[in-house]
Amino acid sequence: MPDFNSLIQKYLSGIDASKAGERAIAYEQVRSALDAAFKDDPGHPDHLGYLYDLDQAIAAAEARYRTHRTKLDDLLDPVRQLSTRAKLKFGAIAGIISLASDFIKPIIELTLPILLGSAVAGLVLFAGSRLFQGSRALLQSGAFLCSVLFVFSFGLWGMQHFIKGADAQGVVAEIVPGASQIQNALLARLSRIESNTRDTAEGVDKLNKGVATLKRETSADPRKELQNLGKNFNEQDFLQTMAMCDIRAVRLYKQAEMPVPRYKALEVLVLPENVACLDIYKADFVAIGPDICFTSDYYYSFRSMMRPVDWLQSGFKIPERKKFIEGVCGEARLREAYPELYGGKSRTVSSLETDIRRAGPLVLDEEQADAARERINQLFDRAPPATRPTPAALSSEEVRRQIIGKKINHANKTDIVYRPDGSFEGRNDRGQQTGTYQLMADGRLCMTTTSGARACYQYYREEQILKVRRNDGDSDRVIGLVSVRN
Repeated sequence: MPDFNSLIQKYLSGIDASKAGERAIAYEQVRSALDAAFKDDPGHPDHLGYLYDLDQAIAAAEARYRTHRTKLDDLLDPVRQLSTRAKLKFGAIAGIISLASDFIKPIIELTLPILLGSAVAGLVLFAGSRLFQGSRALLQSGAFLCSVLFVFSFGLWGMQHFIKGADAQGVVAEIVPGASQIQNALLARLSRIESNTRDTAEGVDKLNKGVATLKRETSADPRKELQNLGKNFNEQDFLQTMAMCDIRAVRLYKQAEMPVPRYKALEVLVLPENVACLDIYKADFVAIGPDICFTSDYYYSFRSMMRPVDWLQSGFKIPERKKFIEGVCGEARLREAYPELYGGKSRTVSSLETDIRRAGPLVLDEEQADAARERINQLFDRAPPATRPTPAALSSEEVRRQIIGKKINHANKTDIVYRPDGSFEGRNDRGQQTGTYQLMADGRLCMTTTSGARACYQYYREEQILKVRRNDGDSDRVIGLVSVRN
């Protein structure tokens, strides 16, 4: 059934209810709303019952206005206008807030602030309900909530000063069985959290001070300063630092006496885009000498299938780096050996033959003779001879089944694919190589790049683990583990 008392007070709150004419209009509006609800069945029994209840509510409202009103009546009118349901809801909210503030009294005192705050807020909301007619119902509800909160808080505040021990632990902990144990457990948990937080903060502070002290103590040691930058004093980190040209770190490597690896000197020479890093190590490159640009002794691994000129072409892409390389290797000698770097044609076999005839007979030592044989093999497309037999080497048929047509990786550095049509493609962190290969009768794969460089690789098993090594007249170096993917 509708709460007609609340409905009538809602309509009256928007008018000057002291005037009987305006009250009559409000009552008629309520009747019209009720009639509209039963317009399809005006004779319905509930309709008649509701009309009777509405008349009783109107009579009660009029009785309040006919009797002599006091100041107290004016104050209590907002409360009377609230429904029983609203009164219970606001009372429950106020009770929960008051009891919660009393329960956490050992942690923080909130009862008195809530007491004073609710009093001030209640007065402000009540005054506002008199000024703002359109929001009167909402403001009166807020004022009622604050007044109930004030009553509860005042009662608890008074009992805290009357009941023994309640001024420290709160009224709830003193009079409710078991509440003090729950309160003590909560306090113990909060105390542990506070202690752990404090210990953690102290530990972090000590750690920060230790790190600051360590950095101050090691600032004169370049190796420790490199560690502070997250870099290790090893060849791999040095090469990465040169490639990125971290000038500060490169200077520290130089101060720590990290040398340029001779077997990778040409690679280092063409790595940095910023010549400033090369200038730091200029003395090292000058000490190695111009041969850095003209022999295969200064680059490594699968990249040995490239010629020095291939590296230099990469280095010549940046004018400042080109000028630095010419300063180390000599511009005139570079122009003579590698005219293609300067827009000319590369030297042909016939031009080499002419140079040999002009030079006359040569006396070569064993190392020079090996290099000459390798060059002849390259010119006449002969597979370099195996340096020594390899135990457990894969046969040509096993290589055809297990290696060709698969994705092969050498030592987690180089990816190679030997295609069934006799071509191959290799890739590593410095670039890509393509060319052709031959499967030899002894199972070796001998490759020839598009630039003419040659190398043979032997795949073999050692303790059931697949590995690879160079196996030709130039080298028999073990490269490492092999992984195979389809």
